Amino acid sequence: MALASYLSRDDLRAAPVRLVGRRVRLELTQRLRPSLLSRERTFTYAGGALTARMPLDDSIGRALYLYDVYEWPTALTLATLARPGTTCVDVGAHVGSYAALASLAVGPAGRVLAFEPDATNRERLERHVRLNDLANVVVLDHGLADVESEVAMVRPVAANSGMTRLARSGETPDFSMGVRRLDDVLAGREAPSVSVVKIDVEGAEVAVVRGAADLIARDQPFVVFEENDPECGAHLTDTHGYRLYRITPDGYVDRASTAARRDDAMAPNVLAVPPGAELPRLPRPSQVWPRLRHDRRR
Repeated sequence: MALASYLSRDDLRAAPVRLVGRRVRLELTQRLRPSLLSRERTFTYAGGALTARMPLDDSIGRALYLYDVYEWPTALTLATLARPGTTCVDVGAHVGSYAALASLAVGPAGRVLAFEPDATNRERLERHVRLNDLANVVVLDHGLADVESEVAMVRPVAANSGMTRLARSGETPDFSMGVRRLDDVLAGREAPSVSVVKIDVEGAEVAVVRGAADLIARDQPFVVFEENDPECGAHLTDTHGYRLYRITPDGYVDRASTAARRDDAMAPNVLAVPPGAELPRLPRPSQVWPRLRHDRRR
């Protein structure tokens, strides 16, 4: 049953021979020389359209290696909504796997603003920008919130470099960072209109949205966010009239439905649709990867 479920994954079915081969090599390495997993290796992902350099003992690097993408429904939602010639804002850009997809989607006339305050993650993000020659990606080294300040941060999970978050009371911070309002950042920068904002900041999403009130009113972008608590979604619906949908491998499920609430403990990713906008269709990796490869060759 487990094997059948693995082979039926949409991300795996886009390139089964190559990805199953990677799985076999990873399993052999884990059994025979596990120390090699901590070494960085260079490999392609997104159907061969992009290149990453990551260790395989990191959960995000391992997902890119094994499945060509990290959380494909969310990744392809972002790539679909980032329209050519527009700006995509990636808040909590981590190592750039989503920002790179958005870069290809918005094209040379577009822009990606990638915010990543964690120095270790940002170094890899900047490396991936150079490695893939993504000239339209701008990397910013501060966080976003609803007021300009300095905040303490922790890295709670060594095996998942994407879990960096605000320090809680009693925790020893790993580093501190400056945060600004997104509206203030955009006010001093020339960029095309914003088509989509992705926010993954481990529980501080609502502060980012509150600091982007002018942007939301002006451009009414789609918002893709990790729902660690109900505040961000409630703010978007109550203040800005957005509609919320759970992002699932089967498509978008109305956030208010029973089906969407079944596994809330997993901090689901949510698509917020602005007033009057149509709900997009979720493509499959096999539909997107060939287009990205074609765009890269042009």
